[in-house]
Amino acid sequence: MRTRESAPTVPQKKTVYFSRASRSARASADRSAIVDRLKLRTSGAGSFSAPCIPSLSDHYFDKLMRIFEALDRPLQAGELAAMRATFREQLQAGFDSSPYARFVLAYRPSESRPFALDCTLSVVAPSLGEQYEDFLESTGTSEPFGAQPDAMVLQVARDQAHSGPISILDVGAGNGRNSLPLARLGAVDALEPVSTLAAALARAAEAEALPVRVLTQGILDERLEGLRDNYDLVVMSEVTPHFSRRDLNVVLPRVAGLLSPGGSLLFNAFVARSNSRPEPLAEEAAQSVWSTFFSREELTAIASSCGLSLHQDASCVDYERQHSEPGLWPPTAWYVNWANGRNLFGDTSSEPSIELRWLEYRRG
Repeated sequence: MRTRESAPTVPQKKTVYFSRASRSARASADRSAIVDRLKLRTSGAGSFSAPCIPSLSDHYFDKLMRIFEALDRPLQAGELAAMRATFREQLQAGFDSSPYARFVLAYRPSESRPFALDCTLSVVAPSLGEQYEDFLESTGTSEPFGAQPDAMVLQVARDQAHSGPISILDVGAGNGRNSLPLARLGAVDALEPVSTLAAALARAAEAEALPVRVLTQGILDERLEGLRDNYDLVVMSEVTPHFSRRDLNVVLPRVAGLLSPGGSLLFNAFVARSNSRPEPLAEEAAQSVWSTFFSREELTAIASSCGLSLHQDASCVDYERQHSEPGLWPPTAWYVNWANGRNLFGDTSSEPSIELRWLEYRRG
């Protein structure tokens, strides 16, 4: 009897379904793995530079760390603390050497460590003279401070010259826009540390046969040669905004000692509208943009200590605008914004907390 052979069993096919969430997780994991793998093949190099403002050291450093993060080269904890400390020290040292100092941090891929950057931090500290040379080159004009004399300077000089010719010291004389007109009222010693400006002033005075003696030196030089000790008028126009507080404490007694009894010291300075102590950031940044400011309390204390009493106090912008020749105001395109404190505070809608003011002191 034959039996029927049974048919072979065919395995059933099973369909496996992946949820959308699991597919997404897998794709995400793959992407992360690929990105991590490609970090070895990415690189970045460059530099970051800014003024050496000690109060902004953490602000600058955090910016740098974000750059390093973006390049997949973050610093490790130990490196981070050490580099932050070094960065702070270098910015302070740079600012102490010159308020115009800038730091430059250059970075490039490390040759010895695959996920690191090699960094070099340097500080460039130009002198005030070098700053002026750059400024003169950038303006492209032979009259970067304007062509007209300051109205206040001429007014004070005429007051002093009411009984005859006077002797005048013009500190930071520049291209002579004040020295040359003053020489028509008396003999002028023009103190100018920037050789380019001093030479131009000497040529202009010689061409007009004016009694101007040009001395290529700065009022902050350790030794000053050729100065008298009995000037009727000492002028420092647009000079003190370059000073530090330490500088002003040196210069005011120095020039006060050069005045004859009853002589006038006339200078313009940025004066704080409030006597409250400013933030360190404002003090430091002001020096880097030629806008060093002082409180009236500071000015009074320094002046009284060297026998000077305040005779006149006026807004530079208001006075010069009111007394300028028609069509000759402002003296330069940058003057009004600078004198109103905008170099430091920018184009804010509020009134800047400093302004440039004319201050005339007289020796008792």
